[in-house]
Amino acid sequence: MNNRKFILIIILLSSFLFSSIDMFSNPEKKQLRAIKTTENIKINGILDEKAWEEAMIAGDFMTYSPTIGQISKKRSEVKILYNNKALYIGAILYDNSSQDIPKGLCARDEITMNADYFHVSLNPHSDSQNMFEFIISSSNVQVDRKRINEVSDDFQSDDNSHGPSTTDSEFDIYWDAVWESEVKITPYGWVVEMKIPYSAIRFSSEEEMTWGINFWRVDRENEETSTWNLVDRSVQGVTNQQGELTEIKNIKAPLRLELRPYLSTYAEKYSENSSFDYSYNGGLDLKYGINESFTLDMMLIPDFGQTTSDNLVLNLTAHETKYDEKRQFFTEGTELFNKAGLFYSRRIGDQPGDYDKVKNMLQDGETIIDNPVETSVINATKISGRTNNNLGLGFFNAITQNTYATIEDSLGNRRTILTEPLANYNILVVDQTFGRNSYLNIINTNKYIWENGAISNVTGAAFKFTNESNAYGVYGTAALSMLPDKTTGEYMNLYMGKISGKFQYNYNLELISDKYDPNDMGYFTLQNELNHNITFKKQSFQPKGMFLTTSSSIQLSYKTLYKPNTFTESRISFKSFGILKNNYTLSADLYWKPLGQKDFYEPRVDGMYYKRPASYSAGFFVMSDYRKAFTWNTRFSYKKEQGPEYYIGITPGLRINDKLTFNYSADGWKTINDIGYAGSDHGGAMNPDSILFGERTVSGISQSLTSAYSFNNKSIISLKVRHYWSTVDYNKYFILNQDGTMSDYPEYFGPDLNFNAFNVDLIYNWNFAPGSFLTLMWKNNIFNMAPIFTDEFESFSENFVNVFNLPQTNSFSIKITYYLDYVSMFRKN
Repeated sequence: MNNRKFILIIILLSSFLFSSIDMFSNPEKKQLRAIKTTENIKINGILDEKAWEEAMIAGDFMTYSPTIGQISKKRSEVKILYNNKALYIGAILYDNSSQDIPKGLCARDEITMNADYFHVSLNPHSDSQNMFEFIISSSNVQVDRKRINEVSDDFQSDDNSHGPSTTDSEFDIYWDAVWESEVKITPYGWVVEMKIPYSAIRFSSEEEMTWGINFWRVDRENEETSTWNLVDRSVQGVTNQQGELTEIKNIKAPLRLELRPYLSTYAEKYSENSSFDYSYNGGLDLKYGINESFTLDMMLIPDFGQTTSDNLVLNLTAHETKYDEKRQFFTEGTELFNKAGLFYSRRIGDQPGDYDKVKNMLQDGETIIDNPVETSVINATKISGRTNNNLGLGFFNAITQNTYATIEDSLGNRRTILTEPLANYNILVVDQTFGRNSYLNIINTNKYIWENGAISNVTGAAFKFTNESNAYGVYGTAALSMLPDKTTGEYMNLYMGKISGKFQYNYNLELISDKYDPNDMGYFTLQNELNHNITFKKQSFQPKGMFLTTSSSIQLSYKTLYKPNTFTESRISFKSFGILKNNYTLSADLYWKPLGQKDFYEPRVDGMYYKRPASYSAGFFVMSDYRKAFTWNTRFSYKKEQGPEYYIGITPGLRINDKLTFNYSADGWKTINDIGYAGSDHGGAMNPDSILFGERTVSGISQSLTSAYSFNNKSIISLKVRHYWSTVDYNKYFILNQDGTMSDYPEYFGPDLNFNAFNVDLIYNWNFAPGSFLTLMWKNNIFNMAPIFTDEFESFSENFVNVFNLPQTNSFSIKITYYLDYVSMFRKN
């Protein structure tokens, strides 16, 4: 039976199983009637207006954790008012020991373990899948975020971080709204008052609406989280377990026009320069509400100079290193464009494609004067929203300009080399939600090179279909890629099983054709695989013995090539997790590959493979109670393949007071007799097409120190210092044979490696007005990967001292961003 017939049978079987599932009813939702008011509500945390006396009360909170469905230990009461401008929330959070309520400070959009929290989650379209969250701490630090299309990732394979994700639970922590809040500590607890303007959310134009809503309370004293409408952790999803806010009448979405002009200045110094280079920038971010459902976001003359440093690592694998996106435009409001995992935003403005080729294009007497490491983005635009019928639509466009390296000869004559041509990046998304838990979306990504008309195109889909109670489901992703030379490839990742409850199980089929390549706009490292995974998981959400909650899972995996159908590996994995009654967290993981592995990636040549021996790995993690002033966590792991691999990491943290914190992290690792790709035998004594592997010892130490001091809830200074050091010490070399074995290579091939990355990020951030920020930043970066020709490496202390003699870059910058909103400036009623 060929692969296509087998996959068709699996799809038909999953559809049959899903259609045969009984539809269980959901628990009845709580309701709260919204009260409209004409009274002027002052946000001061006092709730002394007469309208609050008339508002309905939402109480009787039930526990979410550590137990499920018990009466909360502390009473909470929430009231809702609204008018033509905004939604108002007043919460009285009772506490008999109000003087002991933790009030730790931190940066906006961060969660500290040293503060209590109150959450409001809103789902104006009542589709049970898309949610706005507004969170306030007991020290009045704001957090806001969006959640869309929740799918559990519990059944993801350990190797499933390589690209398209079947986890479309998008938690957009970078989304920022402008809203008001105030907190007051009282003798009977603490009081929250919030104003959420309609410009911050999206809703329909119906005369009367019912919104999904829930209220959450996080009580650090008892380490208890409770909700107004019960949220059962054994049921997949949170948005589908909200209550209802009823009788919202005769409100209209305002004209949503927001401008964020900015001014910035930079002083940068490179080691080879004797003076600073200065630059000045100005630009604008624009947000315009096309109608009540859709929003236009534009970035005009972008400035990304104040993004924090990447955590560089030594990569000896056949795969590209993936780094986090840190540019605000590409992190905020992009959840709709991340469908099926096809968009890796760092492709836009990435290192030019021919950056590394410039040195090989030099003629005699020429030197490189300038070779930009990033492509400049000219502008970027997003249009996104959701209709009254829960149809989400999104369009994204970005343009990058021609990038040139500058070359100079001995006479001072200069010429340029094009390293990255002007390119246009486009994404189109259609996302339809069904009922309470299901959805289907289609996405297309497209990159167009203006110089030669080359087009890379990927079309994908993500879907989830469940029964009404969200207990059973079929979900996954599929994609088709087409390169400029018209080469096409296919991808599919299908899950089916029981996705809620104390006991869950799942079958996963992942197909990656030999020609699938979405990497012009996405991130994907695998090709030519057919993977089968079966997972069983058992959870306990009630205290038992010494544990508050436990979870254990086992996964069986069987992998082959997609073409031809050649076995590559089988694997057994086990994971266990638990939280103790003293709030310590424990986890353990094990895996075993009893038949070894045919590794088709490490040789870097199609058709060749390295036959890895049987291997196993074990790891253990412990985390202390993070409510304490001194905290720590540690992880140990051991792996045995060709030789042993050891890893240890420890992260202590110290909270001096509510304003000042320190965290230190140290990781150390050593792999003895590691076998990996070393190069090709070009011009050597052996076959010039031979692939060389090396036996090596790979070791390293990574350390980071972070600290933050909060002057108040709107002003904070933070520091991060990181040093990463890794060495590669080759013992001997081999030639890879056609059958995956190796033969001795008698000659010396190349030097050992010494890799260093050091960076400092010192940032002061002041939220001086709603949505407006002043940011001062100093960045220091050192990077060096040097060949070592001696038999011995430097000690850690010797290496660390010498790091500061390496070339480095220093950057000082100031940026002011001011928020302008049409409603607050011009609208009076």
